Amino acid sequence: MNTSPLHVWAIIRLLPKMQRVVIQRFRRRNDAESYLCILRRYVHDARFVIIFDPPSSTTNPEAHSKNCEKSGTSPPSSIRAPND
Repeated sequence: MNTSPLHVWAIIRLLPKMQRVVIQRFRRRNDAESYLCILRRYVHDARFVIIFDPPSSTTNPEAHSKNCEKSGTSPPSSIRAPND
């Protein structure tokens, strides 16, 4: 999904087993709240929440790889757990 950095408020539908689906993204929180009121009128049995979800290069591995290539470093191949 190609999202604009200006659309930082998102309506999320909560699903079973800790899953979620982004329903819509908005620039302003009050727009998200208005849309949420409409959703709740028509979809009674679903749970929705509004979250602040700014874009991040760490959530997009391709963008992170491109940034590493530009800087001359390599992206981490895996995340290691600390030794106990």
